[in-house]
Amino acid sequence: MKQNNPPVVELSMRYMTEKDLEMVMGWCKEEKWNIGKYDASFYHKLDPKGHFLLLENGQPVGAISIIRYSSQLFTIGPFIVKKEYRNKGYGAEIWQYAMRVLEKNPDATAYLHAVPPQIPRYARSGFKESFHIQRWQKTSTENSVANKDAINEGIKNLNTVSSESIIEYDQSIFSVSRKKLLTEFMQCQHVAGFASTDDSGKVTGLGIIRPCIEGFRVGPLYADHIENAQKLFRVLLGAVNNSTVFLDAPSHNPYIESFTQHFNLNRVPEADTVAMFKGDVPPSLLENKHKNYAICSLEIG
Repeated sequence: MKQNNPPVVELSMRYMTEKDLEMVMGWCKEEKWNIGKYDASFYHKLDPKGHFLLLENGQPVGAISIIRYSSQLFTIGPFIVKKEYRNKGYGAEIWQYAMRVLEKNPDATAYLHAVPPQIPRYARSGFKESFHIQRWQKTSTENSVANKDAINEGIKNLNTVSSESIIEYDQSIFSVSRKKLLTEFMQCQHVAGFASTDDSGKVTGLGIIRPCIEGFRVGPLYADHIENAQKLFRVLLGAVNNSTVFLDAPSHNPYIESFTQHFNLNRVPEADTVAMFKGDVPPSLLENKHKNYAICSLEIG
């Protein structure tokens, strides 16, 4: 009797093109991950060689992004296996590949946001829990009048503020320069951004909002004082009237409870994550935690 041999499975990894990353974002959409509509373009331009695709016999089955912000900081995400290819060990295959990439940069810190079931996997690879990220949302009912009032109170459109000062302010909290990303945001007609400034013109806050599969994401939202954060958020709400707006807020910001109560934001606990780091946590992320009201995204910090 002739015995049937199991099919040969060949696995390989390669860099993703922007089109590949758009495909992967489609997988994320199927999982109900509320990805930004233009994030594939933003993320690929941020680091063209930071996105990896797992192939089974030439067919895409999984992916991970390991974005290099600098020689000192990498972020990980999205990390996904296509639904029909799960329970075959492909997640472990992708993860081990990612760890080998990071091993080439032993002095760098790697940063990710973990859903609770994945925390043990990351912990086994040396990642440690740092702070929790809470999802909040509401439907915007702000109007253009409120928008104009805030503009008159020291809130300016990002395009009217020195790009260098915006980049420097963002770096003072995130820890490394995100010049590429912020430049893409400021040049995209689908993204709205504002800054608060003091009487001397110094930047004291930064807020950006961009469209997602459903609604709009606010982030980053940084501000020296809660009053500035509130003004910025009100303007951001006014930019997308009658739409669902959400943000991912670091829970260790001592003002986040007051901020969310002020706007009657609703908690979405099923979307909560934990910030985990392999290596030293960038000091400014902790020292300036009181200025961080919303991260840019779960995928890139």
